[in-house]
Amino acid sequence: MHVANSWDAALEAAGLPVDASCAIPLETLPAFELYQAGQLDIEAYLDEVAAFLDIDSTAAAKVHESILLRPTDGTLEIVEELNRRGYITGCLSNTNTLHWGVLTNPLLYPNVAALQVKGASQLIGFNKPAEESYLAFESMASVAAGQILFFDDNGANVEAARRFGWAAVQIDPTKDQASQIRSGLAGRAVL
Repeated sequence: MHVANSWDAALEAAGLPVDASCAIPLETLPAFELYQAGQLDIEAYLDEVAAFLDIDSTAAAKVHESILLRPTDGTLEIVEELNRRGYITGCLSNTNTLHWGVLTNPLLYPNVAALQVKGASQLIGFNKPAEESYLAFESMASVAAGQILFFDDNGANVEAARRFGWAAVQIDPTKDQASQIRSGLAGRAVL
């Protein structure tokens, strides 16, 4: 999926004025990480975002909603093909309650909805790259570490997955993600 990875990008996507001082990654705000791990409720999170961005809580909710931009072109076809071939498909996502409802809506994100196993940080209680998140996904999917091929755009998440025995491929989110996934699958004789 395509996401706004910084507060200025999320403000812009929400149609709100952008302050150059907000050109920092979302994870820089500790409340963002806590909310994704299910350790902070929505009201407290939005209060933190509003204070951080110097906006009201209604605008903070709009900014948060605007982090999700759109599904990744071509990935639904990959998921459907893997499902037809009998592979277990899934995601291990650092996400949150508000976004999870959007991401699992087949009308909005059919590529995510088509996945068989859906691991979300706020449900697991840990964000990637914490070991607990990878172990929880293995348990949810009922597969061993050596059976997992993992794609992620965050280098720390890819390195952690490899440390835990997963085959992992880093995706460049600025390039065609579906073709990178297909290449990674072909390199392992999956597609």
